[in-house]
Amino acid sequence: MDSRIECSVDAMPEGTLVFAHEPLVRVTGPVWQAKYLESAVLNFLNAGTLFTTKAARICHAAESEPVLEFGMRRAQFMGAALSGARACYIGGSAGTSCVREGGAGLGED
Repeated sequence: MDSRIECSVDAMPEGTLVFAHEPLVRVTGPVWQAKYLESAVLNFLNAGTLFTTKAARICHAAESEPVLEFGMRRAQFMGAALSGARACYIGGSAGTSCVREGGAGLGED
């Protein structure tokens, strides 16, 4: 049995604004392979999209006040804390409680 994946994945570039009912990702290929890849991609994409959208809504509601992200306190593991902090930064958060990601200076070197 050939174990090569014969699928292609097309996706919106990160940071692109999308409207409701627009596809973010399209997986094409043999059905069993596409379903396998789709599950992994959706698992990764759904959480990040949720955090980014929520952060953007909170930042919009806060008007000019800075918003900090404190999701590490509820994250299930370090990888989730780091990706959540990154997603919130993309959504407009000014900082994070996650020291590993830079604390209040998220995004600064």
